[in-house]
Amino acid sequence: MNNTIEHPKPYKHKNSEYQKEILNYLKHELGTVNWNIKKHGENYERKAHKEILEYHIAMEDLTLGINLT
Repeated sequence: MNNTIEHPKPYKHKNSEYQKEILNYLKHELGTVNWNIKKHGENYERKAHKEILEYHIAMEDLTLGINLT
């Protein structure tokens, strides 16, 4: 028996207004991370790299979802 819980993909949700809200939030968060990189330099950039990647992946998923709805 497989107990793996599949993470729901954002594009399965048909409410594009909700998706746009999340997209705006992610863009804001990404902007904050980028601002911190400029302020705190290289050490912060290495620490934040994974986080930035996750934001970009989430934004791509949401953008795809909005385009499909």
